[in-house]
Parts: sequence; C-alpha cells; structure tokens
Amino acid sequence: MDDKTFDNIARRLGGLRSRRAALKTAGGAAAAAVFTAIGLENSALAQEVGIENHCLVPGAICQKKKDCCGAKRKSKEIICNLSNAGSGNRCCGQRRASCLDNDDCCLNYFCNIQNECSLI
Repeated sequence: MDDKTFDNIARRLGGLRSRRAALKTAGGAAAAAVFTAIGLENSALAQEVGIENHCLVPGAICQKKKDCCGAKRKSKEIICNLSNAGSGNRCCGQRRASCLDNDDCCLNYFCNIQNECSLI
C-alpha cells in the first residue's frame, strides 16, 4: 500500500463525525464485546457439559442417571455408574450404547468395532 492510499483511508476513518455517531459506534463496539465474551464463556463450558439441556458427556463425574446425556427413563444404555474412565460414578454406556473408546463404557464393558459398548 502506498502513502497516498494509506492517507486516504486514514482521512475517511478519521473524518469528522457527530457525537451521536461516535456514541453509536462506541455502543455497538461495547455490545459486540459483551456478546463475544458470553459466547466464549459458553463455548468453554460446552467442553465439559453436553448440549442436551446441559447434560454431562460420557466420562464426566455424575450423581444420578438423569445427569447424563442420552439417559432416558426406561433405557438402560446410558447410566451413572462405575466406568472405565476413572474412579467414582461417571456417565457411561452399557450394552449397545454408542461409544468412541472404552472410556465411554461402564466397568466390565468395552467399545467394540461397531462403536457400541459390549460385555467383556
């Protein structure tokens, strides 16, 4: 970029504006900053909490079955129980639950070739 082009851009951006226009610009920038911060907070939170009504992903520490993503009342696939992911109760899958690796399955289950939890 040559000096003349830079000067033209600087003049256009720095041209006289009314106070009202300056306040609108500043207000818009402040609102954008707030919404960006909220979005970043939600995305960081999404790594630990699932998207289904803030449910817990497989391997996350849980207290009861309904805390876990994919857990349904009568279903026995996803539960809160001892798992391969670590000590204590965690969200895990039992027979025929979808999985990516063994950590997604409950204790005594493994993730098979069809990506389903199966008994050892």
